[in-house]
Amino acid sequence: MSFADAEVGTAVGARATVLRTTDGGARWVPQETGAHDYLYGISFVDANVGTAVGDGWPTSTILRTTDGGATWEAQEGGPGNSLSGVSFVDANTGTAVGPEGMILRTTNGGAMWVQQESDTSNGLADVSITDANTGTVVGESGTILRTMDGGTTWVQQDSGTSNDLWGVSFSDANTGTAVGNDGTILRTTDGGATWSSQESRVLLHLHDVSFIDANNGVAVGENGIVVRTTDAGANWLTQDSSTTAFLSGVSLIDVNTASAVGAWGVIVRTTDGGGEVPEAVDVAGTWNMIATIGSDSCGGTGSYTFLFAITQEANTLIAASENGDLRGTIFGSRIQMSGVLRDIDEGVLTLQVTLAVSADGNAMQGSHTYIWYGGGISDCVGSGSLRATRL
Repeated sequence: MSFADAEVGTAVGARATVLRTTDGGARWVPQETGAHDYLYGISFVDANVGTAVGDGWPTSTILRTTDGGATWEAQEGGPGNSLSGVSFVDANTGTAVGPEGMILRTTNGGAMWVQQESDTSNGLADVSITDANTGTVVGESGTILRTMDGGTTWVQQDSGTSNDLWGVSFSDANTGTAVGNDGTILRTTDGGATWSSQESRVLLHLHDVSFIDANNGVAVGENGIVVRTTDAGANWLTQDSSTTAFLSGVSLIDVNTASAVGAWGVIVRTTDGGGEVPEAVDVAGTWNMIATIGSDSCGGTGSYTFLFAITQEANTLIAASENGDLRGTIFGSRIQMSGVLRDIDEGVLTLQVTLAVSADGNAMQGSHTYIWYGGGISDCVGSGSLRATRL
């Protein structure tokens, strides 16, 4: 997702989807690109000039517009078949990254993309370029690369983590933040010479981050997680995005306005800095949960009992069982979780859960929706009720 200002923005996704808004997200209009594969990254330098990148065959997809997306032109991609992130500093100068250490650079608006030597085989997920010479790339296993000469050389930096890093945002040449798995947030104020871990109070994976200055930033990720800082990351506050969708991209426009995009076509927006968040009820502990089937496209009936051990960090939860984990958020007494449970009637269950915690904190009740697949039959879609008691 990339916004040129508070009103004009573009989001990309599956099946080469490109959506454009000129009214702050009140209405999103599909644009025709002529492409068909997944688009992962988008960067606009103003309301008209932008570049999108993604999957392709035999080369990765690179699309360019100079008229706000009224038309998109395909450009020749790199030797790989996927690009995951892109960043431009002006209409001509940009960098794109992808699997196996792929870095591509253009200085003529994409008329020609040149592969650069990254000296890593790790997958690269995102890039933030602050001027024609200076940029930072993040990726698998805590990889951070830095250039100060337009990509002629990329130098590996010590991130201090082995967690995958998915997003990076620099507000100037020296000040930047990277985010990744298990709530990882890293911060530098010296161009990456040193990276310091910040306390996110989040158990979930973070996938993208956006800063508008040295102090104000927002990060998003799995299960609709949103965390916000106004003090350079000294404190990160979990906010309620009103969705459990995986949020893959975010654009912070000013201190109050931000938009995020995610799975299933979800786009969320705030104009009040994300709002106030109620204190979460403490639900850490062991719970016995019974899921009852109310309706099932395959005619299934009955109920299932699970034993979950819930770990809680502020507003985030992981509910672990022998069949798999559910991950999500709690705001006040309202819980939203999702995950994949295995070995359920010889199949796999993809589950979405909404629960309310009782006043005494020892019971929950709510609903679930699911997709079950396995056993050589069609996928079964269903829903039903949930109840749980603390042991």
